Amino acid sequence: MDRRMINIPETFARMYKRAPTEDDIGILMKMKAEQDAFKNKAITPREGDLVHSKKAQERAKISAAKRDKNGSVAVPQRTCTINKLIMFGLSTGQIADALFMKFEAVESDIEKYKLPRQNLRKKK
Repeated sequence: MDRRMINIPETFARMYKRAPTEDDIGILMKMKAEQDAFKNKAITPREGDLVHSKKAQERAKISAAKRDKNGSVAVPQRTCTINKLIMFGLSTGQIADALFMKFEAVESDIEKYKLPRQNLRKKK
């Protein structure tokens, strides 16, 4: 272990002749962590560690148990409305205007849930 303790705010103040902001401290701490990780490969997370952890497996089982067996997808009320309006033949611009939403928000929902779909249900 390194015996020298680096005081990030003092070092920054000496280098730049001003007190560091929160963003500056965050950047410096991230740089320090990257340097430490480069020196000691044991502290860098390996790819797939999270996927194989016990908690991740447990969450996946709970999520699979909550999934509907017939393939329907639980979506918010707004997304159900957008889906219905698409099925009625309205364009994305007309839907955004009718629901007082931004065009980008409607397009985001369409892409996120791959609308229009037949198997949607409202979230509880």
